[in-house]
Amino acid sequence: MSIRGNFKYIIVLWFLATSLFASSVQLDISSSEVVDGSAVNVKITAEGKNVQFPTINDIGGFEVENKNISTNIESNYINGSFSSKNYKVLSFDFYPETNLTIPSYSVKIDGKVFKTKPRKIIIHKASEALAKTDGSFVLRLTSDKKSVYAGEPFLVTIDIIEPHNSRAVRIEYNPPVFKGFFSQQIGGEQKMDTPQGVIHRFKYMLSAKKDGTLTIQPPKIKVATSSLGGNNFDPFGMFASDLRWQSVRGNSVTIQSKATPDDVDMVGHFKVTSSVDKMSTKPNKPVTYTIKIYGDGTLDDLADPKFDIPGVTVYADDSKVKTGIQNGKVVSSYMRKYVFISDKSFTIPSLTFKEFDYITHKTTKIRSKSFDIKVSGDLGAVLSKQTPPATSAQTAPKQQISTIKKEKDDNNRSLFEDTNYYKQKAKSENRGYSFWIILIAFLAGIVATVAAQYLYELAKKSKVVKKIKHYEIDEALQILYPHTNQDKKIEKMVRKLYEIKNGNKEVKLDRKELDKMVDEVIGQ
Repeated sequence: MSIRGNFKYIIVLWFLATSLFASSVQLDISSSEVVDGSAVNVKITAEGKNVQFPTINDIGGFEVENKNISTNIESNYINGSFSSKNYKVLSFDFYPETNLTIPSYSVKIDGKVFKTKPRKIIIHKASEALAKTDGSFVLRLTSDKKSVYAGEPFLVTIDIIEPHNSRAVRIEYNPPVFKGFFSQQIGGEQKMDTPQGVIHRFKYMLSAKKDGTLTIQPPKIKVATSSLGGNNFDPFGMFASDLRWQSVRGNSVTIQSKATPDDVDMVGHFKVTSSVDKMSTKPNKPVTYTIKIYGDGTLDDLADPKFDIPGVTVYADDSKVKTGIQNGKVVSSYMRKYVFISDKSFTIPSLTFKEFDYITHKTTKIRSKSFDIKVSGDLGAVLSKQTPPATSAQTAPKQQISTIKKEKDDNNRSLFEDTNYYKQKAKSENRGYSFWIILIAFLAGIVATVAAQYLYELAKKSKVVKKIKHYEIDEALQILYPHTNQDKKIEKMVRKLYEIKNGNKEVKLDRKELDKMVDEVIGQ
């Protein structure tokens, strides 16, 4: 083949290559050198009306996130002629952890296939970035335990390290996804100035919901820097259109969760106490019972105890759980109040909880105290107190039997008295009083009628109408509950409110009666 023929062959290859990598498609990246954990934003821009992008799920084994396709139309009017161009943009992020090359992608535009150019990405470790103080943020996630029992609490710390020479004007923090864990943030953000930079620290208390291998997903932040001179020129990020955003992602942590014994109520080491506000009460008057549990561990997933006592109505407030850190340990406290109402004496039973101590690896039981509540006027309870449990009729003391017999004899003495005498006496006394009783009743009726008429006319003339406030269920309960012992109507209303609060839809409530009752109590 002649030199001229080879030259023609080279020209054809060059034309094909340039047509494949034509300006109709272009791949851009946010940066070719990033810190480990930082996101690389990729944009593929294609010019044409009918564009088909390839399916991209990962690059070099690193998952692609935040996919988005947008369409732009660019119009121009020059020298009396109008022209327009259609652009379609595919954008996404990924978090490379090693050096790699973004491969060439094929994009079909108006029936023709075009290819993007490959791009190299260089990764710098977080320690190298801090040593260079190049203004890069570092996000770090650590756990104080890597192997735990299901339900055992442990601490997770997230550090956002901001270099001293940072030009960031805004930081958006996204906590990690604690999927498979009970989680609670401990306190707020802590700031510390160190040689590495300013550390923004967040702490979380976690406990695994189940056994197995669980992963805490990495936290993320978005950092905005201004092209107008950084935080010196635009300290509040007011010029949002000039902000340049960068995504940074931390590391993930794997937790091995071990199974606990079956039927365990709590994991940790706890104590339980219980108390009542009174040991004796009147029929249908409330007795308040309080249970408290506290110790090392977490009680966030503890099921609320329930009471089922025959003949006793039970109401309960919402439980209160507090969790914190003491001497580097997770501690929790649980408290719940109950109200018991009955017309007979009853017993509040002891509650038993099964706990698993993750330090000793032993299962133990803790119990609350029981209480025998005496209701006055309960004859059955009085007789049961006076009579021994064994055959009471056969073993009753002689003195007791004789006393009962004497009381019966005393009551029967009236049968031997002259009953005709008392009948005649009662008739004569009644005749003496009957006339005056009738007269007084008649006069009282007249006075009541006149007074009622006067009050009615006064109300008609009055133009001042008092506006009755409408009270919510919780507000009314808070006001009425302390007065349940004073009025049976208030006690009945409190019972209704508790049943409505506990979800009983069959209970009917007279709103006017409730508002009037609360107003009367407030006015006392």
